[in-house]
Parts: sequence; C-alpha cells; structure tokens
Amino acid sequence: MFPSRILACSSGLILSLLAGLASANGWSGNYLSARHAGNMDDYAAAANYYNRTLSFDTENVQLQEDAVLAFVMSGDFEAALDWVSPTQFRAGLPQMSRLVTLSDTIRSGFWRDAEDYLIQDEDQMSPIMTSLLRGWVLFGAGDLEQALVEFDGLGEAGLGVLGQYHSALAIAASGDLPLAIKIMDGGDQNPIHLDRTSIEAHARMLAQSGNPERAIEIIERVDPTGSDLRLAALQRDLVDGKQVEFDLVQTAQDGTAEVFRTLAAFLSSEDNTDASLIYARFSEFLKPGQADIQLMIGEILRQTQTYDLASKALAAVAADDPLFPLAEMTRAEVLADSGQIDVSITVLEVLGRQRPELADIPIAMGDILRMEERFAEAEGFYTSALEKLSDDTNDVWRIHYARGISRERTDQWDLAETDFRKALDLQPNQPFVQNYLGYSLVEQKRNLDEALEMIRSAVEQLPQDGYITDSLGWALYRLGRYDEAVEPMERAAELVATDPIINDHLGDVYWMVGRQREARFQWRRALSFEPEEQEVPKIKRKLEIGLNAFLDEQSSQETALTE
Repeated sequence: MFPSRILACSSGLILSLLAGLASANGWSGNYLSARHAGNMDDYAAAANYYNRTLSFDTENVQLQEDAVLAFVMSGDFEAALDWVSPTQFRAGLPQMSRLVTLSDTIRSGFWRDAEDYLIQDEDQMSPIMTSLLRGWVLFGAGDLEQALVEFDGLGEAGLGVLGQYHSALAIAASGDLPLAIKIMDGGDQNPIHLDRTSIEAHARMLAQSGNPERAIEIIERVDPTGSDLRLAALQRDLVDGKQVEFDLVQTAQDGTAEVFRTLAAFLSSEDNTDASLIYARFSEFLKPGQADIQLMIGEILRQTQTYDLASKALAAVAADDPLFPLAEMTRAEVLADSGQIDVSITVLEVLGRQRPELADIPIAMGDILRMEERFAEAEGFYTSALEKLSDDTNDVWRIHYARGISRERTDQWDLAETDFRKALDLQPNQPFVQNYLGYSLVEQKRNLDEALEMIRSAVEQLPQDGYITDSLGWALYRLGRYDEAVEPMERAAELVATDPIINDHLGDVYWMVGRQREARFQWRRALSFEPEEQEVPKIKRKLEIGLNAFLDEQSSQETALTE
C-alpha cells in the first residue's frame, strides 16, 4: 500500500481562545496562555504572554525565568536582557537568567566579570560547559596558557578530543598556526574532525599556513562527491588559487559562540531539540550570521512546527554564503509545511534562476509539487534534475522513484515502470521501490509472482512498516490466497491501526475467509477513520450488500463501460 499523507490540526484556535481569556483575566489568563503556548512550542507567543504576566508581578523570579527562557528560544535576547542585568547575578537568579547575563557580559568584553560569574555558577553548570567557557573567558582576558589548561582538563572527563579542538582554535586565533595544525592533525591518532566546521577549520589553517594542497586533500577525503556546499566552495577557492584564511574563530567571543554551536550540534544528534535550540540561540547571540547555526535553528523549529520562526532563521543566511541555496531550499520546505505553497514555489523559482546548475533545486520543487498531488508539474522538475546528474550520483535512484510515482499518478504506466526498474538497477532491493512497483503490478494483475517476490523482500527488510505489510496481504488477496492473506493483513492493521485503507482491506480478507461479522466491523472502522471521498460509497455499499455482491456489481459496471 502507498503511505498516505497525514495532516495535523492546528492549535491556532486554542491559542486564540486563550488569548481572549488572557485579555479578560489579566495575570492568570496571560500565565495560562503562556504555559499553553510553550507546551505547543510557540515560543514567540509564550514570550509575549509571559511578558504581559510580568507586568502584573515584576518581582516574581520564576516568572522571569520562564519569560527569559521563552525569549531565548524565540531568539529575542534583547527582550530577555530587559529582565536580567549583571547587578542581579549575585541575587540568586535561576540558571537561564544567569546564562543570559554571562553571555551578555562576554559579548561586552568584561572578561574578569565573566570569570567571576563562572566561579559562582560552577555548581549550576555542567563541567564540560564550565571548562570550555572558562577557557575562552581566560583567553579573552589575555591568559592563553591558563585557557589551554582548562581545555586540557576535559581529558579527565573522557572528552579530550573536544578540549583539543578548542585548544587548536585558541592557538590559531593567537597566531600560532603550525601548532594549531599539529593538534588538528591528531598526531598518531585520527585528525580532529568532529563535524563539518572542524574540517573547514583544519583546511583553512593549512591554507593560510601555505599548504593548500593538503587542505584540498582533506576536503576530498571527507567529501569525495562534493555534496557539502561549503566544503565544495572552499575546495574551488583553493583549486583556483584564491587567498583562503582561517577566520572561523578570531576572538574569544567567537570561541564562546563555537562552544555553544558544538554543544547544540551534539545535542541535535542526540535528538534533544529543546536544549539544542537553546544552545544554538546562544551561539547566534554571540556571533550573528553563522549559516550553520541558522540552518540548525531552522531545522529544529521545523521539527516543532514553529514555522514562522524557522523561516525567519533561514532567511537570515547571507546570499553570498555557500550554504545560502540549502537555506533557501529548506525555507521553501518550511513554507510548504505551513501551507504557503505558492510562496514556497516562488522561493525555489528565484533560487533556480540564481543557481541553474544545482540539481537539488528542481528536486525540491518536484518534491513539494508531488506532495501537493501536482504530479504532472512534479514530473517535469524531476526530469530537469536528472538531466543535470549522472547515474553514479548519490541517491539518484530516489529521483527516478519520485518521477515514477508522478508518472504512475498521471496514467503513464510504461514510463513509470521504466523509472521504478531504473531505480532498482541503481539501488537493488530498495524496499520502498519494491513495494510501490510490486503493489502497482498487483493492482494491474500483471507479473503477480514477481510482484509478490518484491513485496516479500520489502517486508523482510522493513517488518515494522504497516503499509508495506499491507501490500503483502493485498497481493495474496489478489492472488486468491485468502487464508495466507489474513496474517499479514492483521499485522498491518496492528502497525497502522487507524488507516482507513488497511482496515478496509482487512475487512475484504475477512469476508473471503468466511469471517463476515468481523469484516463488517473492519469496514465500519475504515469509515470512522475518514477515508478518501471516493472510497466512502464503496465501503458503504459493501456494508449494505456484502463483498461478493459488490464485486459482481463492479464487474458488471466495468463490462458495461467497455461495450
């Protein structure tokens, strides 16, 4: 079976009702609205309601902390700073307010004050963050030697490579590139390549020190296909002989921003979205304009369906940054997710005119149009993308698969089958392609043995996918092997219990094995899950006259149409 698109309902009505309550009931209404907005990940609305609540109770420390957290997550540090100040640091502020104060002190270059704050906050902050921040604060105060001691101390916590990375950054920022490169090389160990930013830092250090050839070698080793836009742009500059400098971290403030970026990236990989967003926002505050951070923030906010803030973060990426095309494509996806399809398409059209050589742009356009069931338009964009790519390009099978879907949905079966089989040539036994092609063949009553073999292979690879398991049950049903169809169809209904088509299919299978009461129960369940409009009369008719009579009726209608 083909997975259907799932539509989520909006919380806008609830928020609007709470807004009315807030207006009517002052403190309590605004507070409840703030809590609800926060629970719905609507950080900007939460911050607004907390701000209103504080106007009724300016001395409530916990309310201040909740408001500061909401302002940080929405990216409004100036508003957060309205509720905290350095003079309040010693007055027992909660942790988020203290971290905002510390970051503002670092941004202002008050290094000794920042060092004092870290000493006071040592028991409230993780040892890793404390060591990294203290190292950069000491660097800012002019004490590189003691800063390196702080970074080296991370080795005791089993995070020596993280400390070495920040040591290399500090040493490079102080002007000793040879020593920084030695640390990044890793000695007898592997190079310190934690992520793309650390790889870029290593390559830039080498380039500025007069060794662009080795910088190119590193980039080619970690990104042989040139899929990373920023590394690919750096490699082109190196090959063209352009002047490349190490400028990722030039000051202690840049270093502290990199601390927060590193932690945000780590937590993002651990799927801890709230903490990752908070640290990403601190990095953005300390060093605005980092494309990596704007993309990270945009992706996190997209996951939480906070679309307005996600779009705003992605739009902040500079047009001359190598990551700008990726940011714009992601922004287009965010706009599409929020229902602004025409705006999304316009963003991609403009980007396509700016960067006509990039295949990813027509792919993104095709994906959005396909999700909107504008299959004929989507096909054209997938074709345009394939004209820019060779068969050995990573994941080119996926474009053939997507174009095959678009062609199948526009009744171009021969072309669709060619795409599906091409996708399987490029990616043998790919389960989603096997399922789609196999299911289509079953529906057409063609090559049924081959279709069943492909679907069985897909089920073996993805046994927890209810839609693919449904395909197996339905293929067996189509082959008249009703008893065999029961087990996979029941399994599919367990895996995707509320899908109307799967419940409808299970009802058909039950009917054919003589379990007619259970069949009618499944058809009623299918109707309760709001099937597509054209399926409703069919299911109701089966409930009225039974499956055998319904199939005879359908067959008579098809015969009449062909006469």
